[in-house]
Amino acid sequence: MKKILSIIICIALLLTLSTVQAFAFGINPQFKVDGVSVSTLADAFSKAGDTGSVITQDGKTSDFLTISTGIEVTKDVTLSLGKDDFGLNVNRISYTGQNAPLFTIADGGVLTVKYSTFYGNSNAVNTYGGLFRVEKGGTLILDGTANEPVVISGCELNAQNAKGGAIYCEQGGKVIVTGATFTGNKAAYGADIYAEQDTDVTIAKGVKVNAAYGESVD
Repeated sequence: MKKILSIIICIALLLTLSTVQAFAFGINPQFKVDGVSVSTLADAFSKAGDTGSVITQDGKTSDFLTISTGIEVTKDVTLSLGKDDFGLNVNRISYTGQNAPLFTIADGGVLTVKYSTFYGNSNAVNTYGGLFRVEKGGTLILDGTANEPVVISGCELNAQNAKGGAIYCEQGGKVIVTGATFTGNKAAYGADIYAEQDTDVTIAKGVKVNAAYGESVD
């Protein structure tokens, strides 16, 4: 009986140590979609519903997360990393992909970004949108507030004639910026935002943005 009890205690200790290690190093799962834990940000977007899904972090991620693969947004999704379950700092995402932006918002896709920080993307290959590319029929909404900001910083497109260090909006795309902070972004045209002709781009008063446009916007 004592042997069995000792074995049970040892197993329990191993499981506990494994859980602590997973928490300390931010091992999967890292995100939640509608409250369900998933391994990666790409998984969260693929498992999101067609409309109304919310993607958050799960409280086990590190403060700084690097992502190397771009994501196509084809649904109506809200991304709000914000503070984690323990009230810690905003989770920062750094994107290292070279051939495409982090998010490509396709026809019919709507991406609403709340309370999230994106930091650092130096790219010499991609020429259209360091973080967001809004295609015809797609919509990007940056909906930060003073207390829950959306921050986009240090995104550099270094290719010749690159457009939109942070955001590129092609003809027929839509961008709404109700609240966001842009700092240290870089591109040949539109360090923060570049919008082609026949786009629908609205930037709230008070938002400081370095933008270039194919035509006048609201």
